[in-house]
Amino acid sequence: MELKLYQQLKAELLGSLAPASEWHDDAYQHAVERYAPEAESGIKKWGRDAIADWLARYNALVSRPVRLRYYQILALYFTEGVLREQRDNPAAPRRNLLAYWMATGSGKTLLMHLNILQYIEHIGGLHAFDELQLVLTTPGVNLIEQHRREITPIVEALNRQCAGGIKLTVESTGSLLNHEPGFFKLTPSSRVFRLVLVDEGHIGLAGGGKEAGAFKTLRHELADYPNAFLFEYSATYHGISDKHVAEYGEQIVYDYNYYRFYKDGYGKDYGIQKIGADSTEQGAEAWANFMAAFATLAGKLTVFDELRLQDDAGLGFTAAFTDKPLIAFMGNTVEDKKDEGKLAKSGAGDEVSDIRKLLAFLAKLTPAQRQSLGAVFNQDSTGLLTLTRSPAVADEIFLSWGDGGYWGIVNVGNGDKFFNDCENHPELQDAHGQSLVQLRKAAIVERRCQFTDIDLPDSPINVLVGSRKFAEGWNCYRVSVIGLINLGSSKGNKIIQIFGRGVRLKGLKGDGKRRFIAHGESYDDLVADDSPENRLRRLETLNIFSLRATYLSRFLDALAEEIPRWVEARCVPVVAQSLRLGKPDESFADYAPKLPIFKVGRDTTEPRLVVTRQTDGTWQWAYLQEGREETGVLSRFSAQLDYRPEVTQTPHNLAQDLREHVQTGAVPSAFVGHTDLHTRLQALLRTRNTQLLAARPEGARLLSPADVLSVLDSVDYHRPWAGLSFAHKEKLVWQALADAVAQLHHKLIYDINKRRYRFGEPLVQSVAGAPGDFISHYDLRIEFDKPAGQTAFNQTYPDPQYPEQLKLVFEEPRHLYAPLLRDGQDRAVQALPFKTLHISPDALNPGERKFVEDLHGFLENPVNQGRLRGFTFYLMRNVESLRSVGVYLDTETRAYFPDFVLWAVGKRLTHILLVDPKGQSGLQDWCSLERVNAKVALAHSGDLPALALALGRGTGRPFKVDSFILLRKSSPLGKPKNGSSYDPKVVADMERKHVLHLNWAPEVNGKRVDEDGDKVILPPDGRCYVERMLTCAGLPKPY
Repeated sequence: MELKLYQQLKAELLGSLAPASEWHDDAYQHAVERYAPEAESGIKKWGRDAIADWLARYNALVSRPVRLRYYQILALYFTEGVLREQRDNPAAPRRNLLAYWMATGSGKTLLMHLNILQYIEHIGGLHAFDELQLVLTTPGVNLIEQHRREITPIVEALNRQCAGGIKLTVESTGSLLNHEPGFFKLTPSSRVFRLVLVDEGHIGLAGGGKEAGAFKTLRHELADYPNAFLFEYSATYHGISDKHVAEYGEQIVYDYNYYRFYKDGYGKDYGIQKIGADSTEQGAEAWANFMAAFATLAGKLTVFDELRLQDDAGLGFTAAFTDKPLIAFMGNTVEDKKDEGKLAKSGAGDEVSDIRKLLAFLAKLTPAQRQSLGAVFNQDSTGLLTLTRSPAVADEIFLSWGDGGYWGIVNVGNGDKFFNDCENHPELQDAHGQSLVQLRKAAIVERRCQFTDIDLPDSPINVLVGSRKFAEGWNCYRVSVIGLINLGSSKGNKIIQIFGRGVRLKGLKGDGKRRFIAHGESYDDLVADDSPENRLRRLETLNIFSLRATYLSRFLDALAEEIPRWVEARCVPVVAQSLRLGKPDESFADYAPKLPIFKVGRDTTEPRLVVTRQTDGTWQWAYLQEGREETGVLSRFSAQLDYRPEVTQTPHNLAQDLREHVQTGAVPSAFVGHTDLHTRLQALLRTRNTQLLAARPEGARLLSPADVLSVLDSVDYHRPWAGLSFAHKEKLVWQALADAVAQLHHKLIYDINKRRYRFGEPLVQSVAGAPGDFISHYDLRIEFDKPAGQTAFNQTYPDPQYPEQLKLVFEEPRHLYAPLLRDGQDRAVQALPFKTLHISPDALNPGERKFVEDLHGFLENPVNQGRLRGFTFYLMRNVESLRSVGVYLDTETRAYFPDFVLWAVGKRLTHILLVDPKGQSGLQDWCSLERVNAKVALAHSGDLPALALALGRGTGRPFKVDSFILLRKSSPLGKPKNGSSYDPKVVADMERKHVLHLNWAPEVNGKRVDEDGDKVILPPDGRCYVERMLTCAGLPKPY
C-alpha cells in the first residue's frame, strides 16, 4: 500500500528531518520527546505548543499522568497539520476520515483520547458546541468493555467543564449496525458535532463481501456530515481488500507499523520455534511441541524467581524483572458459540479440538515430567488433572492437579458444553477407558485466580488456553510464550493481534523498551550461556510454538508482512575524489585549501538566560558557561505579527488595543484574569529557560505582560478590535503575548549563536567518532518481496557491490566526494526489483539529482565554459545531520543547512552559492511569494555579506555569498500559464528574491527535461535557472 498522505505530511511537516523520524535515531527521538525546537525535532512551534497543551489538559483529567513517546507526538503533529489546513485553507481538500497504522502495544488508546481533545480544540473549544456526539466503536466485541472503562471517566470530567454537552456512545460495530435506518442522521446545526472513534478498524475489511460493505457503509453513515469527523486506529492494514487500498492510502495520517516499533526497541524480542511435523493431522499428539513450550515457560519462571541484576554483572543497575511470565495458547475462533466443536466444510476442526489435545498432553504427563515443569504448576502437581467450573465466572474453566491450587484457565465460548464433553471424551481416557481428568464445580473461585486479575503480582495463573478473549482487548505484559492453535483459516490481521498480545513489554525503565535491542538469533544459545544478561534477554523474548506446522507457516506468512524477512544491507564507502576540471588532476588535499567556508558551532545547547530590558530599550543577556558568565547586548527589539488568514485582507493594527486591554484591566476577565496572565507568562518563560526582567532604579523586577506587548509595532488582524467578542480578545492577547516572547527568544538565541560560527577550519571528511563536513559512507537497506529476489540480488551484486543505477556518473565530475546516490523515488531506481530501498544519510531525491545533473551539463557546454573561463567550480552535497556548513537564523529553526554548497573560485574573488532544491518548503503559499520563511528571506538579509566579510578577514581574499531556492516540479509557482507562456512579473519577482524553478531547465544532450525526465518548454526568455542563478550571484553574464 502506498501511504500517500503520510508521505506527503512527513515531507512537508518535518522537512530535512523526515528520514530521522523513521531511522531509529535515539537523539532525534529524544529531541521530539522533550519538545525541542524545530531545528532538532522538525516540529513547528504551533505543533509543539498544541500537543503540550493537550497533554497537560489530559493529565489533569486522569489519576496517573502520562508522557508521550516520540511517535505519538509525531502522529498528533501530522494530524494537526491536516486539521490546521482544513481550518485555514477553505480550498483545501475536505477530509473527514483519518486513520492511524499503529502497532499493538504502541499506545493507540492514549492517542485516541488525545484526539478527542484535539478535535474539541479544532471546532473551537469546550464552549463551541451545544452537543458533541462522541461515538466509540470497534468490530472486536471483547474490546468494548475495556474502552468503556477507560473513556467514561475522561468524558465525565470533560462534561463537568461543558455542562454535559458530550454525549458518549460505546458500542460494538455489530451493535451499531442493528440500529434502524436514519438513526445516525446528524442535526444540521452549527453547534452540533459528531466525533467517531473506530478501534481495530481493519476487522471486516479483508474480504469484499457483505460484512466489509456493511462496515464501510456504517463509517460513512456516521461521518459523512459537515460537522462530523472519524478517526480510525489499527495495528495493521495488511490484508485488507484491494478495493480499499487506494482509499486508505489517502487516509492513513501516520504509520508506526510493527517493524518500526520493533526496530525502535519497543516490546519483546521474539523467537519462533520450529519443532516436529504436521503429525496431528493424523491424530497423534504434538508431544514435542507441547513439551518444549512448557519447558520454556518453566525455565523462564525459574529465572524470574531467581534473577537479581547486580551492578557487578555488567548491566549498570540493580532491578528485578517486574512481569511474571505466562504461556497463552491462542488462535482463531468460531463466530457462533453453537458451532464450536463442529467440523468446518474443509474437514478441519475449530480450536476446541486443539484445546482438548492440549489437555490430553497435560493429563498424560508422568510424575517426573510434572516435576520438571514444577514452576508452571506452582510446585503443586499431585493427583489427576482437574477441571473446575464455577457458575459465578462465565466461560472460564480452571486447571489444577488434584486438590492443589489453580495454575491455568481455559476459555471457550461455550464453557458448559466443553466442560461436560470432557467427562467421557476418548482423548481424555487411558487405554483402559479410565478418565485421565476429574471434573469439579465450585460455587466461588477466588478473584486472584480469575482472568480479570491475571495482571496482578499475586495471580497464580501461569497458563491460559483459549482464543478470542486473549487476542483482543487485553493489555497484559505477562505473555512470554505463545502456543498457536487453530490458525488454519485465520486472517493475517488476527494473527498480528495474537502476536501483539505477547510482544508487550513494560521495560525495566518503564519505557516499554527491551534492554537489548538487537534481535537474538538463537534462544537456545541464551539458555546455554546462563549469564545475567542472557537471563534478562530470555525474559524479554516472546517464544512462539505451534501445535501444527501448517499453523506456524500461516503465522510466519502474516508476520512477514509486518517484519521484512528478506533484507540486504550494504555499506557504501565515500571517498574524497580527485577532480580534473579541464586541467591535470587535483587531489582533495590540493583543492580543499581553496574552498574556505563558514561552519556553525558544535555547541547546540540553549542556555538558561537572564535577560534584562534596559531603560534605553536594549536587552542585556547573561548565562553561565562552564562556570563563567557570558554576557551580551541585543539592540532594540521590535516585532510585527500578522494574524490575517489571507494577506490580501485589509489589515487592522491591534497592537495598541492589546496593550490597553492588558494595562487598564477595565473589564474583569471571565476567562483569563490579569494575575493569571502574569502567571501563565512566567510558566511560558520557564519552558524556554528564560527569565525576563525590567531594569529600574530601585532594582530589576519581572517583566509584566504589558511590558512584553510594548515590543509589538503591529498586530495585523482582518477584523477591528471593537467587533471582537471578549473571549476572542482574551485569546488574541495570549496569542500575541506568546508570539512576542517567542520572537524575542529567537533573537536572543540568534545573538548567542552568531558568536559560535567556526572560521578557518579546513574541509574534512567524517570518520568514526569524529563528524566532519561530508559523509564517510552510506548505509543501504534493501527489502525484497520474496527470498528468490534476495538470492538473485546477491548473485548479481555480491557484498559489497550494489546496482550501478543508484550512482550518478559524470565525465568531468565537480563534486567533492563520490559516489552520489539516487533515492528510491527516482525512476531509474524504481525499475529495480526491490520492494523498498532506504539509504542513509539522505540520497538525492529527484529534484536534487536534477540540479547536480543540470549544473554539470551547463558547465560542460563549451559556450558557458568560455564565458566562465575565469572561474573553477566545486560542488559539495551538504548533510544537515553533520551540522557543518550552515547559517544561523533568528527563527525557531535556529540554523539553515543548504542541500548544496557551490564554490566559484576566481582569480580575485570567490563566490559561494548556497543552493536548496526543495525550496517550496520555504513558501507558506506555494502559488505566491507574499509570505516566505527565513530560508527564503536569507538571500537579502545582512547575514550573508557579514559571513563573506568574516571569511575575507581570515584569508585576505574577497568573498561573495548568495543563497538560492529551487522549486521542484510539484510547485506551481513559476510554471508557464496554460503550459505555453510565463508571467514576466512573476518571473522577475522570483529572480529578485533568488527563488527559481527547476523546470526552467538548461539544454543537456539536446534535451530540456524535468526531474522525471519528461520534456519541458523553453525557460523564460530562453534563460535557464542555472544561468539566472550564476548571474544573480554576480558571475559574468552571457554574451
